[in-house]
Amino acid sequence: MKRGSGVLLPVASLWGDYGIGGFGKPAYGFVDALAACKQKYWQILPLSPTSYGDSPYQSCSAFAVNPYFIDPGILAQEGLLTDGELQSAKRDATARIDYGDLFVNRVTLLKTAFSRFKLSPAFKKFAAAPQIREYALYMALKERRNYRPWHEWESGLKFLTADRRAAAEREYAADIAFWAFTQYKAQNQWRALKAYAAAKGVAVIGDIPIYVAGDSADVWLHKELFKTLKSGELSAVAGVPPDYFSADGQLWGNPVYNWRRMKASGYEWFLRRIDFCFSLYDYVRIDHFRGFDRFYQIKRGQTSAKNGVWLKGPSWNLFRRLKGRDIIAEDLGTLDDGVKKLIARTGYPGMKVLCFAFDGNPQNPYKPSAYAKNCIAYTGTHDNEPFTEFAARALAENAEGFLDEFNAELTKAELPPLAPGADRYAVTKSAIELLMKSDADAVIFPLADLLMLGADSRINTPSTLSDGNWSFRVRESQIGGFTEFLHSLTEKYNR
Repeated sequence: MKRGSGVLLPVASLWGDYGIGGFGKPAYGFVDALAACKQKYWQILPLSPTSYGDSPYQSCSAFAVNPYFIDPGILAQEGLLTDGELQSAKRDATARIDYGDLFVNRVTLLKTAFSRFKLSPAFKKFAAAPQIREYALYMALKERRNYRPWHEWESGLKFLTADRRAAAEREYAADIAFWAFTQYKAQNQWRALKAYAAAKGVAVIGDIPIYVAGDSADVWLHKELFKTLKSGELSAVAGVPPDYFSADGQLWGNPVYNWRRMKASGYEWFLRRIDFCFSLYDYVRIDHFRGFDRFYQIKRGQTSAKNGVWLKGPSWNLFRRLKGRDIIAEDLGTLDDGVKKLIARTGYPGMKVLCFAFDGNPQNPYKPSAYAKNCIAYTGTHDNEPFTEFAARALAENAEGFLDEFNAELTKAELPPLAPGADRYAVTKSAIELLMKSDADAVIFPLADLLMLGADSRINTPSTLSDGNWSFRVRESQIGGFTEFLHSLTEKYNR
């Protein structure tokens, strides 16, 4: 990656009038703010539709974009919504995301827009694409069954033959057309926004979850590619053993791949998934990269991730097919020699997270003095607490020891050390400059860290289903709070 800096903010967390961030005017305004302070990167989370736990890492399709991100204002400009309908969609712009409200009301609004939409040749061509047909059929059947998971559907649809699929596509043709329409609008609006960002010199870093959700079109129509029982239910699920984030490990519950079947097909399905991601993003961060070397599998029925087993993944057999792709390896957590060798062989940049650096270990690889150029440095990720909270906790638990360790890094970087009694905000400001001066090719800051926000700006707490997860939204009035500071550091350190 080019030497540069950027900001991490999920699309959902943008401000706006419609209850959730989207692809409308606020998103263009955010791109303008990034360009104004010379940022090269906007990192977002997966654009996937959310389902279980409101998480974009648990999606009903690996080949779809979240319909909630469709901007109603653009639909109104196209004559698909009236002013009155647009007003009815507006919500308190300062409120957190209410996914329950979106679930009840947003699809109804989009159906109103669809009722006025003319099925153009361009739309018909788009809707005929295999991945759109799969998503649209799945959603049509799911909606008609009160959104029950596919493994609770009647047997004739649970296990779909070619004849049954053809019959279902005829019976539910109108519903399928609607769900294809949601993708047509979502993907077109996103690609227009991405083109605008590119024209402003801002590249988009996207995200591909390693796994898909069990209740998804992907598993429903491609059961052979996952570890499932004859009943269609999962025989094993994914997670990670106990680690920094959780003493019980993380029981994600996603299906694990049948890599033997994947390999037999030349990894065709997974390569299509990668292609789709690169149709949306300039760079793709592969989540939980270590799981491609060895993955952690937990038998169905377990209540924690403590009792799983490590099994061999596809490793280089898959990634040798991805030469020339701009991929970032999420290489956090405990890494063994196998995944280290895989990362070295691919040449992908890994991640360095500053809030992991201060554990008393002088050889800690997350210390900025240890960074090689080929990496991306962060103050924190979407799974971490805001850096001001991390700093406050570190100061409260061991102020002298933490400041000694932190100041040692500042001294190595030839930056002024912090005085005794420094508060969380002074630490955060110095942390941002420390990363900007580092050798890392790219540095990315969660917007909450640049704004020095508190605990209520956390995006996600791993291994929890907290009501606060995935619901943070920034206010428009806050955006000017980081641009001058970030602009000055960007020029000072040639970012």
